[in-house]
Amino acid sequence: MSISVRKRWILIAVVAALAGWYFGGPFVKREVPILMYHHIGVDAQDVWSVSPSDFERQMRQLKDEGYETVLPSDLVAYTQHRKSLPKKPVVITFDDGSQSVKEWAYPILKRHGYRAMVYLITEATADEPENRKESEGHPCLTWSEVREMKKEGTFAFGAHTVHRDRALLVSQPALEIEQAYREIENKAGSKPDSFSYPYNQGAGNPAIEELVRRAGYTSAVCCTEKRARIRGKSGLLHLPRLWVRGGQHLFNGGRIEPEGGEGQIIIRILHAGFPLPVTPRFVWPGMQASDGWLPTSEIRTGHTLWSSLTAGVPKQQANVGFEVWDKNRFFRLFAWKPESQRTGEQGAKRP
Repeated sequence: MSISVRKRWILIAVVAALAGWYFGGPFVKREVPILMYHHIGVDAQDVWSVSPSDFERQMRQLKDEGYETVLPSDLVAYTQHRKSLPKKPVVITFDDGSQSVKEWAYPILKRHGYRAMVYLITEATADEPENRKESEGHPCLTWSEVREMKKEGTFAFGAHTVHRDRALLVSQPALEIEQAYREIENKAGSKPDSFSYPYNQGAGNPAIEELVRRAGYTSAVCCTEKRARIRGKSGLLHLPRLWVRGGQHLFNGGRIEPEGGEGQIIIRILHAGFPLPVTPRFVWPGMQASDGWLPTSEIRTGHTLWSSLTAGVPKQQANVGFEVWDKNRFFRLFAWKPESQRTGEQGAKRP
């Protein structure tokens, strides 16, 4: 092989390697769901509190579907070409620093091999359990517990300002942002790298985001309900999250016979609990991920009827089932299968 030919092949190999790195590495925009939780507890009487059984079901669903947890710092490292992300990454976050995170979320996360980020309200974080404080009626973690949990490794800790007060964040943003950073650094024993905007106040505001960056945080999360898209450093200080709504919710129901009309299936679902935005879906064997969805709507206590007319349901109607998903199409809340499928495969694909 001549020298010129050899050089040509070397050049082709280098270009191919660079292309593979570009299209498979940190320059690729990655879609990462960041889940927003607050409290976990058996007495889940509001949309901010998820019951342990629901949280267990959600983590099991993530595990079954191949999701691996990463932290906000991993997203930053990805944009800096220092770390790759798993095939299906997910970030789990808890706002407020509730004691329930240690009591209920920890054993479930540990069982599934998952990690999570907790955003602390530093004013509500007491030094020791005997002086425990509350935020909006929920007992909060103490600094001794934070240090213990950080050392164990399941949780990392960020800041949710000092007082979690939207008025104070407007009137004295630098103090709320910087003081929270210093308190976590001093009392938790490490520098916090991530920030959570209370009530979404300040997210998207360049001046506030600059204060967050200057304080020392490398990422910040907000309450915009969509999946984060990670590529480059832009957007790291206003990462959107999917709110996992809580409360006690019971679903029951199924298909009404006879059919509601030619080519139509009517599904009646009974729901008990707080009003909840949901996305319903008709399902059948062999369907695609984009098939069967109906518009997002609010489900209240009582019966709700849904029709298949606008869902593209095939003519083989005996095999059609029905599911209720959360607003963001991330967690399935309820599933009903026709008799013909209850011992077989559902066939529906994950959105």
